[in-house]
Amino acid sequence: MTSITDQLARQRGLSHLSESDRAALATCLRRRSVRRGEILFREGDFGDTMFFIEEGAVRVLGREPSRGQRALSELGAGDVLGEMACIDPSARSATALALRDTSALALNRDALSALRSHAPPLAQAVFGAAARALAARLGEAHARLVERVGPSPRASSGIIPKHSDVEAPKAVSSRVAGWFRRGAS
Repeated sequence: MTSITDQLARQRGLSHLSESDRAALATCLRRRSVRRGEILFREGDFGDTMFFIEEGAVRVLGREPSRGQRALSELGAGDVLGEMACIDPSARSATALALRDTSALALNRDALSALRSHAPPLAQAVFGAAARALAARLGEAHARLVERVGPSPRASSGIIPKHSDVEAPKAVSSRVAGWFRRGAS
């Protein structure tokens, strides 16, 4: 298996870091492996750890009152998972199920807080990766909602932009990542 430092070079949002920065970040990460069919975390559980998927695949499942558990997305190598746990100390909003044997790099809230205090550029990179993941998921959720219920009457009237006119998730993630850059200074 590759070193954590080498693996960070393959992670979206972290590959731009220098080797010394990746080595410093690697000291805060722990490998976590789950076998096919195992749960990485459950909806409703307390969460304090985010994951950078090294290899394998994870299905994210959420509960819907009228439909039961539903697949929300599938994530693989290079994706970030569970990032809200490091941003918002509340219950997990979904369950993560390994679709095949999966290895991930785990970063908990305390380690992220230490990074923010002692290595702001590294914390900024991690927050940026989390913000991009959140923005992409928000865009996907919005698209599913529009697909399911159709555009709102206000959107059709031109008061709110139509789904096709909404900013792409990448642009939104850049703005959100900027919030973290200003906060880390």
